[in-house]
Amino acid sequence: MGRRRLTIRDIARIANVSRSTVSLALNDSPRINPDTKRRVLEIVEEMDYHPNAMARALVGGRTRVLSLLVPQIDHVFSDFYFSETVSGVTDVVARLGYSLMLEVATESFISNGVVDRLFKERRIDGMLVVGTLTTDDWLDILREKKRPVCLINSEREGFSSVVADNRAGAGRVVDHLVELGHREIGYIKGLDITTVGLHRDEGFRAALERHGIAYDEAMVAYGNFSEESGYEAMRKLLERPRCPRAIFATNDSMAIGAMHAIQERGLSVPGDVSLAGGDDIRLARYISPRLTTIRQPMDLIGSQAAEILFDRLGLEPGGGSVPAEEPTVRMIDTELIVRESCGPAS
Repeated sequence: MGRRRLTIRDIARIANVSRSTVSLALNDSPRINPDTKRRVLEIVEEMDYHPNAMARALVGGRTRVLSLLVPQIDHVFSDFYFSETVSGVTDVVARLGYSLMLEVATESFISNGVVDRLFKERRIDGMLVVGTLTTDDWLDILREKKRPVCLINSEREGFSSVVADNRAGAGRVVDHLVELGHREIGYIKGLDITTVGLHRDEGFRAALERHGIAYDEAMVAYGNFSEESGYEAMRKLLERPRCPRAIFATNDSMAIGAMHAIQERGLSVPGDVSLAGGDDIRLARYISPRLTTIRQPMDLIGSQAAEILFDRLGLEPGGGSVPAEEPTVRMIDTELIVRESCGPAS
């Protein structure tokens, strides 16, 4: 027969203190005498006592767990965008002694209210959300209940968020192409239901206007950020009577798909068509020719989102902070990475 699991009552009896004193020691409270704390923790270690996480949360008010909610897409963690985000988040979470619970925003996860139940059942202290859409109305429940949430590279009214300055990034792509002499600039447009897609579209249009170039639907094809959609969009542009000699694809995956379509047609990049993307995924620097692109530092965006969330929880790394009442919105600079995929207009 196995040994009975120790309880907080057992530790209190052995240490000859109250159960609340044991709880204070386990939660590193400053309200307990240091000698008493040390004696209790020595007994905890000697008896190999592991407190129930839920019970500790109920007593101490902290689970020391954050949730990272990711979208339901194929191979999400092999995607550079999401893997870099997770890397940045975990750097901060681990440094502050927290654990990270990964959740996938499946239809049932959302429709069954699991996203808020994690807070109700005190299984997490806060939530980081990456890959949200402008149509994700389920987020409103978290806002109404003032749950501690920070959005990663997306914006929504009433939420803290960290986003890349993709308007400026898209503008720099247009500036670069214009400097190379291009005036007819094609566009493989992404999804406006994402903050990244919307901001890059706004930046692209504003830059065209700044250079006195009209936005022309005949120069536009549509994709969904996948490599396949970029390939199909580029094929459509190549079939039109007036195919643009320079292309901005909203992200690198679509740009890589577009490059395949261009080369399949027997044309060269950048000799026949200049091509630029966005994100600076790892593959962008290894394809031939290497891809000119917008770099948005997803690891930095993830780490800063985690820091904002800890700040809202009153657990800023410097200590002594109080939970923020107003949402914090932070914008991170992007950078134009010039490689070999763009050349002068012929």
